[in-house]
Amino acid sequence: MLVNYFRASLKTTPITAVLVAICTGIWIFSALWSTSLSNTGANPLAQAWMLNPESLAYSTGWKHWWPLLGHTFIHLDVQHLGLNMIFLWLFGRELEAFLGSRYFAVAYFICGLGGAAGVLFLEQGSWTGGASGCLYGLMAIFIFVARQRSRDLRAPIVLILANLVFSFITPGISLGGHLGGFLAGLCVGATLLLKNSQLRAWLLLAVGAGCVAAIYAALALVYFQ
Repeated sequence: MLVNYFRASLKTTPITAVLVAICTGIWIFSALWSTSLSNTGANPLAQAWMLNPESLAYSTGWKHWWPLLGHTFIHLDVQHLGLNMIFLWLFGRELEAFLGSRYFAVAYFICGLGGAAGVLFLEQGSWTGGASGCLYGLMAIFIFVARQRSRDLRAPIVLILANLVFSFITPGISLGGHLGGFLAGLCVGATLLLKNSQLRAWLLLAVGAGCVAAIYAALALVYFQ
């Protein structure tokens, strides 16, 4: 039954289904490599893909830039993976069905870059992994979509506020990644609802470029401090 449900999702919301499958597959591989369910970052793959501002600031070569998006596929324990995949499945399928797979994929990874920028600015000594930055961005986009569809906004707003409070008060949580992804999602959400498709595409490109510019600015601060 679960397999049939996943196959059906591949037809209707393929990007969400593939993202969940990739994140889960990488976590299983990492857990086997680390021989642990509670510390799946203790292997060369996870450490190569996790985001570390200081390591990135002093690195050269294209492969060292992969963690800017690669970190979104790495999860450090089963609870981390489970919560993120539930959120991705719930919000991702809803948004992908509304926005279309192409725009959803672009939005997801722009939010990932926004989350990376937030980590680089606010958590310069950390090693960060997880799809949370992307998911906070999706939650921000969901507000715009729900408003566009004349839905009650109280429940999603309360959920977002609760998650933001949780990010501030819980140690070990990537506050920078959450805030960066959320801010990127606000920009993407406002852009995606524009009726002019050409303007929408150019502004999405501008939001993505803005995230990349923020990443370079944060790396410059790390490098020259």
